[in-house]
Amino acid sequence: MRRFYWSKITLMKKIDLGQTVQIVTNVGVIVGIVLLGLELRQSNAALGVQARLEREDVRRRALTRRIENPDLIRAWVKNAQGETLTADEAFLVDLENNISFVDWMYTYMQVHDGLLEQDAIIIPTWREQFHLPYRRMAESWVGTEDRYTPEFVEFMRAHIMRDAPLRE
Repeated sequence: MRRFYWSKITLMKKIDLGQTVQIVTNVGVIVGIVLLGLELRQSNAALGVQARLEREDVRRRALTRRIENPDLIRAWVKNAQGETLTADEAFLVDLENNISFVDWMYTYMQVHDGLLEQDAIIIPTWREQFHLPYRRMAESWVGTEDRYTPEFVEFMRAHIMRDAPLRE
């Protein structure tokens, strides 16, 4: 009888030990999942900050490009005064506009991918710039749609290219 009693206690200890190991393992898995979730949250926050910094860098480069290119400014002024642009001037303006479209697509794709907030796309400003006669953006866009993602082209058609904004 004594022997049976000890074997029963030993068996219960083995079961308790097995259950304890299983519980500890499960707790470890849960803690690991929680830590992974926190790490993903931090990574997403860091990606968002990086995307905003890159967006600001795109804006700075665009302004710098214009400031450092007096020929572009002259072409814009000439076009604004109704003068005909030379082939070189038209090419320069079209090139600047296409760079702007790439910048816009970059911003659009970051919003589309969730890296930037929706307000990073400033539709009224983009529409105004697109329709400014001296910028010639509408002319520059013609025939270039195949250079951009279909989603961006659709966005441009729906939000930027439609009716010109009213000017007072």
